[in-house]
Amino acid sequence: MKIDFRNYIGYKFLNSVFNGAVTGSVFTVYALLEPSLFSIGGIVIAVGIFVVAKLYSYFMDMRRFFEVSLFTELLTLGTLAVFLMLPKSYAVSIIYFWIYQAIFIFGTYLVRVESYFLNRISLLSMIDRAKQKGYMVGLASSYLFYEALKFYGKHEPWQQVWLLYTALFALQIAVTLLLFKAFKKKWITTK
Repeated sequence: MKIDFRNYIGYKFLNSVFNGAVTGSVFTVYALLEPSLFSIGGIVIAVGIFVVAKLYSYFMDMRRFFEVSLFTELLTLGTLAVFLMLPKSYAVSIIYFWIYQAIFIFGTYLVRVESYFLNRISLLSMIDRAKQKGYMVGLASSYLFYEALKFYGKHEPWQQVWLLYTALFALQIAVTLLLFKAFKKKWITTK
C-alpha cells in the first residue's frame, strides 16, 4: 500500500472538522454518566494503549495502519448510528462512552504510525496544520449550528446534539470514503 498524500491531507482535514464539531456534544451525551466511570474509562484506555504499544512490531505496517484507521472510522460511524437510532437513555450514553474509549486506545498508535511512515518534517507540519484548520472549522461550525437551532426555538441540548449528529453522519461517511482514497495499493509515496 501507499499513501496518496493529497487525499490523506484531505482526510485529516475532514476528520478534524468532524472532531471539532463533535467536541462540545460529548458533555451533553456524558451528562447521564457517573463521574467515577470516567476514572474507569481512563484506566481502560491506559491499559489498552499499553497493550497496543507492546504489539507495535505487529502494527507498524502500512496495511495495518489503513485497517486500524478504517476500524476507528467505522466505530465512529457506529457511535453516531447508535445515538441517532436509540432514544435518550443511560444505555445510549454508556455505549457511546465505551465505543469512544476503544477509539482513543488506537489514537496514540495512529499518531505514532503516521509519524513513522510520513517521517519528513514538512509532511508532518502539513498534516498538523490541516488538522488544526479542520478542528477550528468544526468548532466554529458547531457553534453556529447550535446558535441557529436556538434562534429557531430548539433549546433542548439532547435534541440539538441529535440534529448535529444527523449532519455529522453524512460527514463521517465522507471521511471514511476519503480514507479509502488516501490509501492505495503499492508502496508509500508522498507526492
